[in-house]
Amino acid sequence: TYKAAHTVYYGSISSCTKCTAGTYSLYGQGSCTPCYAGTYNNYSGATGCTPCAAGSFNNNQQATTCTICPAGQYNTTTGNTSCAACPAGKYCTGGTNTTNCPANTYRSSTGGKSSSDCTSCGTGKHSTAGSTSCTANTYTVVYNANGGSGSMSNTTFTYGTAQALRSNAFTRSGYSFNGWNTKADGTGTSYGNAASVNNLTSTNNGTVNLYAQWQSSGSLPSFKYTGKYELVENND
Repeated sequence: TYKAAHTVYYGSISSCTKCTAGTYSLYGQGSCTPCYAGTYNNYSGATGCTPCAAGSFNNNQQATTCTICPAGQYNTTTGNTSCAACPAGKYCTGGTNTTNCPANTYRSSTGGKSSSDCTSCGTGKHSTAGSTSCTANTYTVVYNANGGSGSMSNTTFTYGTAQALRSNAFTRSGYSFNGWNTKADGTGTSYGNAASVNNLTSTNNGTVNLYAQWQSSGSLPSFKYTGKYELVENND
């Protein structure tokens, strides 16, 4: 007599019984062994068990199937007894899937199930794909002499943080400085010299041009009448 593989011997060859699905035996075994957690088989008479595929799991012995990781979880190796929570900065639709949250969104916690679980950065902030937080935008203020002379360095600002403009360093003969404006002709938004400003633009790496505004510093001409009108010399 003999004990055939994938059967259990009960005294004679004709009494050997196939192991049921979820169990297995090797040659010469007198009993069937349950499949370990993380493995399975789904037929009788097996000589071994198959590891759960990547993206699936089971946590019971004698399993005949594996379960796909649900949305919000994932795994990427075989033979798993559980699935991991989807990492922060990503969302997972199930199985092996992990997808970065899109640029300009973020997710700070684990377990995201869809793109709707990623939060918009909102005005004045940005992020790269797969981010767990957002970063405030920065922008540059450029100072223009607008008819004056001299030079001034640009200033870098951070959205959401108040900061002073540079004090004017431009000059213009016959004129006095009268603040800044977002338009050269003065029809835009005005700002005082060294004024504290905030959120001049929400565009990341944007540029804001400010133009010096000038006011004539000369006096109006005056006249005297000496039988005719004569210009009085202005000594200002």
